[in-house]
Amino acid sequence: GLGTVRVASDSPAAIREFTATMGGGVAVEALRFDRRAVGGPENATLGLTFAAAQAKFIETRPDAPDAALAAASLLADLEHLASCDAFVGTWEATLSRLAI
Repeated sequence: GLGTVRVASDSPAAIREFTATMGGGVAVEALRFDRRAVGGPENATLGLTFAAAQAKFIETRPDAPDAALAAASLLADLEHLASCDAFVGTWEATLSRLAI
């Protein structure tokens, strides 16, 4: 069976929920990174139309998050997941689309 599951998510709450769901028999690994530093508050674009969500994209946000830090976190996630035996994701997630 599974011994370790690697998770890439913008949501600390989702990682906690997933860890609890897996129980104590499986180690859940996720990179520790405060994504609010580049992504804004959790679920900032959840439920918005694409046009409304665009105002919250890193390229257009008025608070000008560090694009290099955002790119580094994406590359770290890719490296983290590179040795996985399987991948589960959603089409809405940029990382999932890269993996697919």
